[in-house]
Amino acid sequence: MSVGSKRSVISRERLEELSQPNIVYVITCFQRDFFCDGHFDGNCWRGFFSLYLQVAYGIYFAKKNGLPHKVDFGNLDYFYSDETKFEGNRNFWEYYFEIDPPNSSLREVINSKYENYPLRIWDRKFFKKFHIAVSLDFRLRDEISKAIQNATIQFSGNTILGIHVRRTDHYQEIAPVKLSSLYKLINRRVNAFDKLFVATDDEEVLKTLKKAYKEKVIYHSSLRSSGKAPIHGVQNKANGYLLGKEALIDCHSLALCDELILSPSNLSYCALIINPNIPFRIAESWESKVDRWKTLAAYYLNEWGLRKW
Repeated sequence: MSVGSKRSVISRERLEELSQPNIVYVITCFQRDFFCDGHFDGNCWRGFFSLYLQVAYGIYFAKKNGLPHKVDFGNLDYFYSDETKFEGNRNFWEYYFEIDPPNSSLREVINSKYENYPLRIWDRKFFKKFHIAVSLDFRLRDEISKAIQNATIQFSGNTILGIHVRRTDHYQEIAPVKLSSLYKLINRRVNAFDKLFVATDDEEVLKTLKKAYKEKVIYHSSLRSSGKAPIHGVQNKANGYLLGKEALIDCHSLALCDELILSPSNLSYCALIINPNIPFRIAESWESKVDRWKTLAAYYLNEWGLRKW
């Protein structure tokens, strides 16, 4: 068993394995560790920022334990895999980020779930700690950086209220907030800003916001879904690279805003890892808020040494 019975406890056997000489810690989605039902038909059904957050936590874990690391999402078919476009390279992480060539002489040790499971800790100090620890490892490729710059030209000279609305299949993970509650949050702040930047996976939500706030709304032209089908699940595989690219552009665009109203989602969360200083509010249901408080309480009890989790 690679971990103890609690998230924060690593078993003696695992510590011994990680302390062996000449190993490299491999961050990847592996077997049933990350609750991906598609693993055993060779597919991974997780969204881009679930995987992104796993990488952030994996890098943090590797550095904390003094381990060289590499990111390898070439082991399965992901929604973002495009080996035809990238000359046989299945590791989609390399489509978006610069990666140092690994030392091939090192023995690979695969990550384990509780070492880097993408759990969300909504706390400003936590965001800042992670930003300092991992931001230099997320080196965007030039074409992605240029795409972000081009997409955010319309931000120049304006104060921006950023909105992320995660809908479609997200109800399966988190009880959704009522859209009326979201609009109340927007209405309280929107007049203090020149523009309202909207990042959403839901075409109907975008239409509603455009109708309500008219020329104040800005957004990026992106693939979107309607109803309860996730955007990464309804598009054909030829759009895999584009889906990841558009998700990164939206996330980095949110990180450039002056203030944020966010969904309790991975994309929202990663925007705060990219820029941990932005004032933000979370548009969430009561059930989601209770879950967030419980996770935060457990995290701090563990940090203070009062209870392992």
